[in-house]
Amino acid sequence: MTVIFASGSKLEPDFQPDTSVTLVITGIITKSRATRIKKWLLNHYAGGLEISLKSGEDAEICHVALSKLDKQQGYGRDFSAIIPAQSGFIKPRYGFADLVRITERLTAPDGCPWDQVQTHASIAKNATEEAAELVAAIEANDVDNILEESGDVLLQGVFHGDIARRAGEFTIYDVIDRLCKKLVSRHTHVFGSDKAANAEEALRMWNNAKTKEKGKQ
Repeated sequence: MTVIFASGSKLEPDFQPDTSVTLVITGIITKSRATRIKKWLLNHYAGGLEISLKSGEDAEICHVALSKLDKQQGYGRDFSAIIPAQSGFIKPRYGFADLVRITERLTAPDGCPWDQVQTHASIAKNATEEAAELVAAIEANDVDNILEESGDVLLQGVFHGDIARRAGEFTIYDVIDRLCKKLVSRHTHVFGSDKAANAEEALRMWNNAKTKEKGKQ
């Protein structure tokens, strides 16, 4: 279950909720805020989805369609909307967690026969091919293809993470953890005490941090 506050920054357009778990939004204090939340939710859930509303600890729970979230009475600090977990694979909009779930579904015993038998080695060339297609899209300034090919490059990392998960080597979440640690440790001018006045200095500090890190290893 994920609990977020109606006034929080997570309700920004770019935030992707994990629709595979129950989502609780609390603190819906006004009708206008309910409308804003409804519009955000409709990017990720169907308007006819039945959600639960509760206006207080002892209040009765009522059930309405998501599209009716801003047509209610009793908004206030304790007014909450409970959006049930979605187990299906057909959604208005997907997030990163969905990509991982879909990949795991494809490689499951009853999934896709081709995906099931792939190994790190068998799809190694795909990384080069997809990266080359992304570069070509960038050079052509083809924004739609940059969007498309960026997804294909992202898939390679997720696919390797899933192959490794099934082999007991690591998971995609280990990949993300390693990447985040690298981004923090090498951007010493952002997360540390160093100062970078321009891109060249920033790159130099990245390389210095990388050299120190590799030396320790």
